[in-house]
Amino acid sequence: MDLSKEKNSETKKEINSIINYYEKPKENLYEKLHNTLFNLKFKYKSIEEITNSGDYNFYGIIYDASLPLVEEYPPEDEDLEPIFKYTCDIKIIDHVSNFLTEPENIFKNMITITITTDHKDYIPFITKIGEIIRIHHGIYKQIKSEKNESNTENIIPEKKLNLTLNKKTKYKGNWCIFEPKKAIEPYYFSHSRYPYELQDKKIVEYFRDYLPKYLSLKNSLIYPNEILLINRFEKKEKCESIVYIIKKIELNDRYIFFILDESDACELHTHQEFEYLKENDVVRINDYKVINEKVIVLSDIGNVLIFPEVSFNKKFFMNKLKDKFKSVFGKEVNKSEEKEQDNDNDNDIQNKNKMEIDI
Repeated sequence: MDLSKEKNSETKKEINSIINYYEKPKENLYEKLHNTLFNLKFKYKSIEEITNSGDYNFYGIIYDASLPLVEEYPPEDEDLEPIFKYTCDIKIIDHVSNFLTEPENIFKNMITITITTDHKDYIPFITKIGEIIRIHHGIYKQIKSEKNESNTENIIPEKKLNLTLNKKTKYKGNWCIFEPKKAIEPYYFSHSRYPYELQDKKIVEYFRDYLPKYLSLKNSLIYPNEILLINRFEKKEKCESIVYIIKKIELNDRYIFFILDESDACELHTHQEFEYLKENDVVRINDYKVINEKVIVLSDIGNVLIFPEVSFNKKFFMNKLKDKFKSVFGKEVNKSEEKEQDNDNDNDIQNKNKMEIDI
């Protein structure tokens, strides 16, 4: 018998039995690490602790993300090349502030980090929901609460932070993304010289144990503006949907995804290849507009994000899809559920490192 495997299994069971996913942790993970480990250069805060204006380091879980927006500006000297600015918004929750611990206030308390850079290699191209992200030197400027129309209650603005990366500050501010199931160190990062301490290893291990259980629970990820495809004609712009990819083809200057949900089917047209997307993937399209009955297109910042295999959202969606279409393509749906995520992750990591943003 492999005692190490048995011990690891017992440790995971112990962690899951200690954590109550519907309540905030009684012990501050970051303070505990900072008090027990020595010679640490960085101090981390939970999302809940980001309250005053300042410079923050924090870990979190990717809830949603835009596609990087590219803007071109004329150079000061006509002989020089044009200047490009890259911007990406990422919405983040964590183990303290999420949909189970703060179901009524999470949209006010989650973080939106805006990453801005003058170099495309420093901007993240987010492909998956539920991955672990680390931010160093995110800048938060506190905005005073405003009175609502009845002047009886303060309206707390969303937490918005900024991370600016350029040649002068590239090693000060940085981001790293971790694949929850495998790696301890990040597989995707803004700079190869990212700092990594013993506490980082401990924090990532914590999230690796925490995430599969959390994401598998009902209401762990809620997208209140998501609509069924059949209802897209009512809104037409800034639509959000969870869909199943039937097929992907390349045609002239665009890529076409044949998609469906329990209510309808159509084509998603994009100029971005989305190399990581495959047939049978369940994805979130977070910003699209309707062209006609057959075609929808992504907005400039719209993104297509894969749901993790363990997520309640994916399993619930697939069950509804199978009930509706099992006589048509039930076999294909079953095949997609039987895929091992380990094989997919290797391809995702390779694609991530090769990915280029279309300008």
